[in-house]
Amino acid sequence: SEGQFSGEFAAKRQLGDEYVIRVSGGQCGLPFGTAWLQALALRPDLIERYLDAQIEQQRRIIKFLAEHGFRFFFGGKDFAGNEGPFYSPRVFREIILPRLQQIAQIAHDYGGYLLFASDGNLWPVADDLFGASGIDGYYEIDRRAGMDLDELRRRFPNLTLIGNISTHTVARGTREQVVAETVSCLEMAKQHYGIIVGASNYFVPGTPIENVEAVLETIDQYR
Repeated sequence: SEGQFSGEFAAKRQLGDEYVIRVSGGQCGLPFGTAWLQALALRPDLIERYLDAQIEQQRRIIKFLAEHGFRFFFGGKDFAGNEGPFYSPRVFREIILPRLQQIAQIAHDYGGYLLFASDGNLWPVADDLFGASGIDGYYEIDRRAGMDLDELRRRFPNLTLIGNISTHTVARGTREQVVAETVSCLEMAKQHYGIIVGASNYFVPGTPIENVEAVLETIDQYR
């Protein structure tokens, strides 16, 4: 219902003629928790049933949002840390990937685009996640986990890339460090294409406001 997406609908009414309005949709993955990882190992059939139900849920959500003019579906699911994914590349390929491909196709069938987010080091599953899945974009690009814009652009030329300014740097770094990291992302975007510079994730509570302002001022001045 519209109430579930009240913020997005309000933004679309007020700013939709000037800006693309992002909306949550197309989630694909498992909740956090040891029990889910245990089930993945012991009862993968139950996990597959859960994910198949998720496909149908996302089909309804995407259809509803597309009918109201939304086209950019920001989905995904956190499933990695700095050392890599929480489950093996084989599990991703055999269990997650086929479902993600279906959700990406649903978004495309409604004239939309599916973007995927997860923190962490995703290189072990990069070819499947960023290539074979059919997703259109990747956000929450985790610089501190080794997700490098230059390498991503070279390996996946058709993938839209969003983010890569580490929110850890913005939260704990000096103004000079924040400016330097922002400029490095802007330079990479200038050198390549299809890169939207921004924070790797949301600015965490306690982030110095002057560091957030440094990010915004640097981007504005760079233009």
